[in-house]
Amino acid sequence: MYSNRTSFIYGFHGLDETIAYKILNKKENFEKSQNSYDWLGEGVYFWENNLSRAEQYAIEDSKRSDTKIETPFVLGAVIDLGNCLDLLDQKYLKFLKAAYNSLNDAAILEGKPLPENKNFNSGDFDFKKRELDCAVIRVNGYQNPHNPGE
Repeated sequence: MYSNRTSFIYGFHGLDETIAYKILNKKENFEKSQNSYDWLGEGVYFWENNLSRAEQYAIEDSKRSDTKIETPFVLGAVIDLGNCLDLLDQKYLKFLKAAYNSLNDAAILEGKPLPENKNFNSGDFDFKKRELDCAVIRVNGYQNPHNPGE
């Protein structure tokens, strides 16, 4: 399902300043997000080549009542894409369509509604609970090829 790309990108991750310094000082690691509404399933999210989007995310997240971000901050990283699901490649878009159809068929058989993507009610920012998107990614039963236990 994943293709090997030999390219590096700059990634930016919005988080709390205190946590960022703990990561930089090797006192903590990035915390893997595991929400049912994470856009692409479990993991650590970086904005590709987009410092301002990561900053915007951190600021918006800091306004939520259940946030972990007190002081918005952004960490940058150089990331080797390696094995990745490239959503700019048509063959993977076809794969996602098939995964969606499989999820939809299962929901119909079970008489259950599909999950929905919903707003967090945070203004114009595209900050959504992406439960449908996450479910489509998870329907494949994805396992990290570098760590099959994940």
